[in-house]
Amino acid sequence: MRYDINDLELQNMVNNIKKRLIETYKDEIDGIDEHCINTLTQNFILQLDQENIDLDKLMDQHNIL
Repeated sequence: MRYDINDLELQNMVNNIKKRLIETYKDEIDGIDEHCINTLTQNFILQLDQENIDLDKLMDQHNIL
């Protein structure tokens, strides 16, 4: 199913995934520039959106809210 997601919703997903990434992989990403983490999470969400993946289901499955 295709969802129309606005920019604010996409940014909220980016923020939630970024938060989870930082909490879960704190030691592994220590020293990585903030803008690299931002770019990674933004690109991830945009790619999922373009592939028509159910983002809500994916985030629910991984407790990313």
